[in-house]
Amino acid sequence: MKKLNSLILLLSLYLLPAGAAAQTSFFRGYSVEHGLPFVQVQTIFQDSKGYLWSGGYGGLSRFDGNSFMNFSSRNGLASHSVTTINEDRAGNLWIGTTNGLSCYDGKAFKNYTKADGLPDDFITYLITDSSGIWIGTMNGIAQFDGTRFKVYNTSTGLPANRFYTVFKDQKGVFWLGSDKGLVSYDGTTRNITLTNDPGQKDIYAINTSKDGRLYCGTDKGILIYDPVTGEIDKVHDERLKNARINALVKDRRGMLWAGTSTGLFRISNSAVRKYTTAPDGNSNHVISLFVDYEGNLWAGTYNGMYRYRDDQFTTYNSQNGMPSQFVFQIARDNEDNLWIGTTEGLQIYNGKEFKLLTEKDGLISNSIMSCMKDADGNIWVGTARGINVFGKRTKRVFTKGNGLLSDSACTIMQDKKGRMLIGGAGGISILENGFFRKFPIKTSHTTDFTVWKILELKGGNFIVTTYQGGIFYFDGRSFMPLNESLGIKENVVLDVVMDDDEILYFSTFDGVYMYIPESYPNKKVKRLVHFNETTGMSSDLTYCLLFDKTKRYLWVGTNQGLNRIDIAAFKKKGSRRVDVFGKEDGFMGVESNTNGIYLDKDGSLWFGTVNGLIHYNPYEYIPNSYEPRVNLTNIRLFYNDTLFVNDLELPYYNNHLSFTYAATSLTNPAKVRYRIMLEGFDKGWSPVSASNFATYSNLPPGRYTFKVLAANNEGIWTSQPVTYSFMIKKPWWNTWLFRGISLSLIAAGIFLGFRFRTQQIRIKERHTARRNLEIARLELTALRAQMNPHFIFNSLNSIQHFILQSEETSAVKYLNKFAKLIRIILNNSEKSAITLREEIEALELYLQLEELRFSEKFSYQVHIDPDIDIDYYEVPPLILQPYVENAILHGLNPKPEKGLLEISIKKEGTFIVCTVCDNGIGRRQAMEMKGEVIRRHVSHGTRITRERLEILNRSLHSELSVNITDLELRPGGQTGTKVDVYIPA
Repeated sequence: MKKLNSLILLLSLYLLPAGAAAQTSFFRGYSVEHGLPFVQVQTIFQDSKGYLWSGGYGGLSRFDGNSFMNFSSRNGLASHSVTTINEDRAGNLWIGTTNGLSCYDGKAFKNYTKADGLPDDFITYLITDSSGIWIGTMNGIAQFDGTRFKVYNTSTGLPANRFYTVFKDQKGVFWLGSDKGLVSYDGTTRNITLTNDPGQKDIYAINTSKDGRLYCGTDKGILIYDPVTGEIDKVHDERLKNARINALVKDRRGMLWAGTSTGLFRISNSAVRKYTTAPDGNSNHVISLFVDYEGNLWAGTYNGMYRYRDDQFTTYNSQNGMPSQFVFQIARDNEDNLWIGTTEGLQIYNGKEFKLLTEKDGLISNSIMSCMKDADGNIWVGTARGINVFGKRTKRVFTKGNGLLSDSACTIMQDKKGRMLIGGAGGISILENGFFRKFPIKTSHTTDFTVWKILELKGGNFIVTTYQGGIFYFDGRSFMPLNESLGIKENVVLDVVMDDDEILYFSTFDGVYMYIPESYPNKKVKRLVHFNETTGMSSDLTYCLLFDKTKRYLWVGTNQGLNRIDIAAFKKKGSRRVDVFGKEDGFMGVESNTNGIYLDKDGSLWFGTVNGLIHYNPYEYIPNSYEPRVNLTNIRLFYNDTLFVNDLELPYYNNHLSFTYAATSLTNPAKVRYRIMLEGFDKGWSPVSASNFATYSNLPPGRYTFKVLAANNEGIWTSQPVTYSFMIKKPWWNTWLFRGISLSLIAAGIFLGFRFRTQQIRIKERHTARRNLEIARLELTALRAQMNPHFIFNSLNSIQHFILQSEETSAVKYLNKFAKLIRIILNNSEKSAITLREEIEALELYLQLEELRFSEKFSYQVHIDPDIDIDYYEVPPLILQPYVENAILHGLNPKPEKGLLEISIKKEGTFIVCTVCDNGIGRRQAMEMKGEVIRRHVSHGTRITRERLEILNRSLHSELSVNITDLELRPGGQTGTKVDVYIPA
């Protein structure tokens, strides 16, 4: 208790400071280890392509944001000692050295010396205007118009010969800094005496303030001259009193920067602030200054070159007075002091200095894990061994011995009822009315877990997140696991916050989870949204969360820098924009700590990291709204560097090209992104990539244009792409002339080959046709030879029948008709086709004979369509007779009663249809009869006719066909058979 009383006493008396606390602004350094060829950077300049040039004792260097390209006297430079750089309107780079002037056109150097008209080889300063380039030397000023040098020095009326700097104001007046003081030139020369102090005669740097006054850098501080009133003043700051001012530059906000032998200073009205580029002295000896087109300040020092942008992030660590830099939770008391928990004690920062409290001063433990202010203004400090409470009238200590569930107090919060909830190992302790209640958490998967955050919901219940135990819902009495219901598998959940829409955000070791409740108005969004490395975060290991004052951004501390999620953009468009801040952006802490985030009342943020306390001031942020400047730096042909010009024509075999390109956005080169397209080959723009190299191999002949777009660190894309066009010519065998000749020769060859082949096919077809016709003729002749005896045999049987029956008259009559029929058959036997009339005439003779033979068995009728010209249409001879014979012998003759045979000839479409229809016994009953006569007749006439049809169709390519139909049953028995013969008309 004595220790605690001592602590309160010490606080009331303000403890002696542990060290002065000047925050460190972010300066990105480049030196020889990064590729610079020199340590002392005498001059810095940015050309129209965006390249940053620097010079020193070691030559000339070009920086594109990622790498340096160096030049020296071996490359043609006038000297290895470069003093100043500028660019003319044609894009030529002018380099002043201690041994002459060099002009670089991007390919080679051209040098000028006293022999070419310069007043001196030691060049001190260069500026350009519409009249040419103005050159300051150690023996006067020279103006070069591209042809000759015009010299101004004491011999032409100037008060001095040695000039260190040349400055042209907005009115076009030249101001010259010399060893004799300040000189103005606007057509007439005027020497201005600023002081009688010999230590302030030499003027090394000149620039103007917002109000138009001239600031002149001397060996002893800065003198101020008002060209309108003639008043002379100086910058009244003890730190500048004896400092040599080497450079003066004005930034985009109008503030003046001074590079001195003792450091870098920013001058705004009467306020002067000193900046430390790096801890060592050489890095703070500033020789040159330059502001690039994006607003970055570049400082050339005795130990390399440094880039500064703004004070968006400032760092407090051991280098500027902070006793311990491993920072956890942060709080602010009613007196605006920051209370900072670290691994080495409690630090209190009053805006000027840090004061450290340790176990010697009454702390239970130096390992501070949590810190918060309650409603009464008391500061609660949670440690690894209990809690210290600091108040104006209260001083308390809580440990496991007097009620805590665990000595570890990883998180402390006060609910709406005024109760204090302490989370630590194993669960939660609630302090109410001076007594603790313990609420251990029981889980099935682990017992080794720690509560790191307690969030009170609107209904008075709580969300509890743990290390290795997952997420729980706490109603003040019991815990319910939530991981499964939320859909979050990760059990390391260190922080949770809730926005105005009651959306919950969890920081896990698997990124950030956004849980959207059912009450959210937009029902289309997913209930669980995941932000991790695949969506742009720098790391999945997230430690702390906090919304900023605008409620638009969710800030996420990780083990690999700081992440800012644009929640407003997600709610509006569903986009998952994540901005990452690392060392290149000024966030020097790199890894955040659990609970190490605090929103200050002015809207700024404080971050506890492993490398100190980081302050983020959104009002210091300078947006980079400038498009990057893209350059095509190299074209390689089959891995060999080239100097190709635009619109180059290449032979077909030079079709493997590689392109290297660079966007000079110096604010944060690591965040520059590209999109490319080879027009004529690619279908569209490539995906966004950090790669600055593209290769195209085996390109076919054609015209191509390679295009590059680039975006700066804030996603601002170039409005127009950088392009390079080229053509790969066709091989000689792929030209239109060669194609025409080749196509003509091929066509002639094809024509001759086709003609020869056609003739061969025709000859072969004629031989084949003749052979087939001959074979068919022989086959038909053989069939007719079979047909004629078949018919004659049947007819003679009929004659024999009449003779045996002693019917001489019928026999004679039959014999006459038979003779006539035989004559017709013999006449037609040599013909392949006869007219329909001839076929009907022969058929009717045959029917008359058969009617005589079977006088009591059938009668016949012949019907011919009157539209058919029987003298025009032709048919194969005896094509119908076999079917008529079958109808008589097998259908009508076995029938007990007299039958009817009908023959009809009509035209259907493109066919002559000959129908033979009988009302005989039908084919089924005929097949069932066992008579040898029936079997014998079935095996001749119809077989021969079928074979004739097949031969005729094959040889003549005709479509002769026969369709036999068994007529349907009717009351009383079979109705017979119908045969349709289809003959092409």
